This record gives sequence, structure tokens and C-alpha cells, in this order.
Amino acid sequence: MLALLLFIAYTPSDFVDSAKPMHSVAVRLSIFFSGAGLLALLAHKKIARHYDTICTIIIILIGSGFIINIWLQPSLNNTYYVGIIQGIIFFSLLLRLHFLSTSLALSTSFIGFVIVAFSKGDNAAAALQTANVAMVAITCLAGVYFLQRYQRSDFVKSQIIQQQNDKLTELLADARRDQNRKLAALNMLLHMVRTPIHQIGGFTDILLSKLSQAPSDDAEGFKTECLDSANYIKSAADSLRENVSKLLSYHKLDELERSSDPEEIEIEDFLWDHLATIEEDVDISIESNADRIMVDRTIFQTAIDHLVNNIERHKEEISTLTIETALKADRIVITFRDNGPGIDPDTFKSATKPLNEIENYLNGDGSSPTMGLRSIARVMEIAGGSLHHIDQSAQTENGGTALSLIFPTEPPSKKQEASLNNSITDKSEPAA
Repeated sequence: MLALLLFIAYTPSDFVDSAKPMHSVAVRLSIFFSGAGLLALLAHKKIARHYDTICTIIIILIGSGFIINIWLQPSLNNTYYVGIIQGIIFFSLLLRLHFLSTSLALSTSFIGFVIVAFSKGDNAAAALQTANVAMVAITCLAGVYFLQRYQRSDFVKSQIIQQQNDKLTELLADARRDQNRKLAALNMLLHMVRTPIHQIGGFTDILLSKLSQAPSDDAEGFKTECLDSANYIKSAADSLRENVSKLLSYHKLDELERSSDPEEIEIEDFLWDHLATIEEDVDISIESNADRIMVDRTIFQTAIDHLVNNIERHKEEISTLTIETALKADRIVITFRDNGPGIDPDTFKSATKPLNEIENYLNGDGSSPTMGLRSIARVMEIAGGSLHHIDQSAQTENGGTALSLIFPTEPPSKKQEASLNNSITDKSEPAA
């Protein structure tokens, strides 16, 4: 816009320098309105994307205006070519177009000027003016090239720094998440140990008190009370051992996030191998619509083992187990359905909440939170999938339990690697 205004502002000089002032003024006005019209198009968002092209056309138009005015003069005694020099400096160093666009615009104007200048018959003046214009054009083009090369180098460095900052931010976030999970695991361990130890100590005192008393007439009742106390102590000790073991296993799952090694697994064969411990007690059927899965074997085994252990713990209440595998879009869904006591949505939500999000470390009955479903939910998160609970209360008489393991068809490590490769190879060179 500034260039067009300066171009039209020199109109009064045509009445002094030009041999055909009216023609020169008409050329200036035509170029001005044409350039202003093109410039106004940039207000449209879609056309504004072609900013470089439109500005190049405007430069060529202004250069053509100077060349036409030189052509209208009988000789090269006027100073119109100085306007070309000023335009070269203005456009090349201030407008910041692409190097090729700038080269095209300046070359077009320069070639036109050379043709018109040598057509006047004064070769000496034409050679002198051409040399001046050429020197300025070459100098400015060199400046444009080095400026844009510097900007490109600076851009590449900034992108590298940005990628490094993103990686550092991600590493810092991972470290914070690991720290939160470690603190949560320690808090959980504290409550797991404290609760059964209090129970063991309390019921041991009761048992010792009972044993220190002489048997009364109700010897059978005395024996029953002692056995109940001893069984409770044994149950608390077993619960402590099992929960601490599961907590340590849960804590070790973080290592899988760093060392995941996906491999192809035959789903049905894998399931039958791990269902062998309950196959005699529960009627099992597998409906397989997805044969293979690409996942880390330890991740897959951990999820299946915890589900099977949960079924084995309640096998006296479960008579049938149906496992369905299905391929849905980019997900592989493995659903376990049984006719056991079932689990309500609120209990499932509480049992799968991550350790660092737990507000109350004790269940309603005073025992420690369970770790089986929590471990499954965590390992599915590492696999890039999820664990879902299906409410069957309205579908069957006794409800039962239905849990779905949803795995991605492509391991998350490969997706992240492909995304990283795309982010590096798709970097396009910016406008100068």
C-alpha cells in the first residue's frame, strides 16, 4: 500500500519531467487502481493465502509503469530509472517475499528496462543506467537470499529446540506421574499393613484371653470362639500377604510402559492355557471373532491372569463363563461374562481408580482396597486400551459380571513412533 501511494504521489513530477505528461499520469493512475484492486483482494481469507503471488503481480505492475513512462520519453535524459532502483530496494528488503518471487519480479522489470533503454539509440546512457539498475538488483537479491537463508536456519533451530522442550516436558510429566504413583503405593502399603496388623493383634489378645481361662461347662462354645478368632487371624494374615504381593506387582507395571515389546499372540490358545485352573469347576465357552492380537505378552498375561484369579476366587458362585472376542474398527474387544454375584457400577469405579486418585484407602467394611481390577485397569492404560464394565442387572436375573478388555489393533509405541516421524518429515519451509 505504501509503494502504491508513493507511486501515485510522484504524479506532479510528470508535468515537469515527462514529454507526454497526460500519458504518464494516465499510466500512473491505471497502475495505481489496478494494484489497489489486487491489494483489496487480500482482505478475503481464502485469497489472502496467495499473498506472495498477488504482491509479485503488483511489483511487476509498478515496474511496468516505470518502463512505459521511460518508453514514452524521446530520450534517457529523465530520471525515471531512479524510480526502478528505489522500487527494487523497497520491495526486496522490506516486503520480504520468497526469493524466487522477488527474483521473478525484479528480473521481469530489469529485462523490460534493458529493452526500452537500448531502443532509444543512446547506448552509452543505456549501458550506464542498466549497470546501475543491475548492480542494485544483484545486491538486493543477494541480501534477500542471505536474509531468508538465515531465517530458515533460525527456524530449523527453533523447531529443534521446541522438539527438545516438548520431550523434556513429557519426561518431567512422566517423572511427576511416577512420583505420584510411588507416593500413592506407599500410602496404600501403609494402610494394607496397618489394618490387618491391628486385627491380628486384637484377635490374638482375645484368643490368648480365652485360652488363659479355664474351660467352662460350655466347652464347645469356648472351642468355637477360639477357632473363629484363629480363623480371623489367618484370614487377615493371608489378606495382608496377598494385598502386599498385588501392590508390588501393580507398582512394577510402570516398567512395562518403558519396555513394552509387542508381539503377535493367538488369543484363543492363550485364553485356554490360562483358564486351565478353573476349567473343571466352571463351564467355559469361547466365541472367537478375532484370532490374533499384537500386544506385549506380559501386558496381555497380566490382564488375563487377574481376571482368571478373580473368577477362581468366586468359582463356587459361578457356573458358566462366556468369553467373546471381536474386532471393532481399530479395536479388539475381549469380553468376559459370568453368572456370578456381579458388581455394581459404583463398586467397579472405586475398584479401578488409580492409586494416586484414591481419597479413602479403606473400604466400607474396614478392609484395604482390592488390587485385582485396579491392576487390570492400569495395565490396559499402558497398552493404550481400557477396561469396561457392562451393567447386566437389567439383562439377566442375577446380574452376573461382564468385563471388556479393549485393546488397540496397533500398539501405542508404533503409533507414537509414526507420529514422531510425521512431525519431523512434514516440516514445511515457512514464508520469509
